[in-house]
Parts: sequence; C-alpha cells; structure tokens
Amino acid sequence: MKIFIITQEEPFYLPIGLEKLVSQRKKEIVGATILFRFGKTPLRQVLKKLLSLYGVKAFFIQTAEFILFKLLDTLSLLIKLKRFYSARRIFNFFSIPIIPTNNINDKNYLKKIAQSKPEIIISFGCPQVFKKEILSLTPLGCINVHGSLLPKYRGKNIGFWVLLNQEKETGVTVHYMNEKIDAGEIILQKKIKIHSQETIHSLYKKIISEESQALIEALKLIDKGSVKTKKIDVKNKDYFSDPSMTDIKFFRKMGKKFR
Repeated sequence: MKIFIITQEEPFYLPIGLEKLVSQRKKEIVGATILFRFGKTPLRQVLKKLLSLYGVKAFFIQTAEFILFKLLDTLSLLIKLKRFYSARRIFNFFSIPIIPTNNINDKNYLKKIAQSKPEIIISFGCPQVFKKEILSLTPLGCINVHGSLLPKYRGKNIGFWVLLNQEKETGVTVHYMNEKIDAGEIILQKKIKIHSQETIHSLYKKIISEESQALIEALKLIDKGSVKTKKIDVKNKDYFSDPSMTDIKFFRKMGKKFR
C-alpha cells in the first residue's frame, strides 16, 4: 500500500507518535507534507491566544521547553538522540520526500501528490480541512485519527473540553474522511482513562501514543480488506472549538491545569 502523510510541525507530541507510525510503514510511505499549525495567523496573536489558554506559569514552561526542543532538534543532526523533535527530521531520517504547501487543496499541490501515486492519504494532526478534490485523489481514500471517541468531541482543543466536562474517559478514533469535519465512518476506536489529576499536557501524551497505535492497526485492517466501518450520527452539540475566556476561567476555578 502506497501511503502519503499530511501532518503539522510541533515538537511536543506529534513527533513521538509520528516516528512510531513511520518506522512501521517506512517502505510504503511515498511522500509527506508538513504544515504550520496556525497558518497565516500573526505570531503576536498566536502567543496571546496560547497565554490565555495555558496561564502564565504553564506558558513559560511550554515556551522554555519549545526552545529546548528546537535546540535538540538541531543537535540531532550531529548525534543520535532518544527521540525526534520535529516531523521534518523524521521524514528526512527515513528518506521520505517532503512536498511543501501552504494549502492542501491547491490544484498544483494535488498534481504533485498524484505523481507519487499514493493509494491512501493519512491526516495525522493536519490543521486544514480536506475538500472534495483531495478526498477523491486516492483509490483507498483518506483517513484521519482524532483524539476523542467520535462522534463525541468533534473539533479541536479536545483535551481542554474533556477535562472541563469532567469526563472519566476519552479515546482516539481512526475514521475515513468526508467533507464534514470528524464525521466520516469509523474504522476503529481505543479508549483512554482520565485520572483525577490529569492535565491537558499529560492527556495529550496519552492520546498521541494511542493515536499512532490505532493508525497502525487501522492500516493492517485496510491491508487485509477486513474493515467493518461504523456510521456516526453527527450533531452540532458534539462539535467543540476554541474556549472562551469564561470557559478558561471556569477551567482554572475547577483546579484543572494545562501542565
């Protein structure tokens, strides 16, 4: 099976799961694309948004760790480290071609992907919406892994919302993609327990580990032609986006933390 991966660049969580996935299927991956999570949003606006979400203490811890991970990513060019700190370094290490773009629905970009003749496209943390043209580009379609038990908690910032709502468990879902967000037929799901002292940071580390394993298992099912999909009933109440300041204040009042 020829695989194409679309992901984003962030040093905290994705590289851990991405390395596991790529190392398992490296001979079949014909190309990849790495996007910037916040698109064209001005840096000042991004930092303001993150500061309001994390809080001052967690924001500075996260910033310090970000700088450290960027330095380690550069250092990894000289010596082998225990883990990778960027998607680019992973794809370069496994000699996987990277096709750049700022827009995954751009026609010229889609032509470049088509030249690799992929049979399936994997969205692993892709921050952009797949439209009709890219969804129909490959014979086996496109699959996505989402950090919740769909149809519950479609959308983004799922770690925040499940902790705010005091859920006892969450999970990951691998599903086929369609033109609606997180609404395609389910291939498989895995549950994750949430303990009482869980932070957004600790929960995301659990989720990324399960996401990579779920993708590996889903690809094996597709290989065998033994996928039994499950349709989901999409409701507007199940979709979550960025929290408001009121949500964030209530989150902290409950004693919940980012880290």
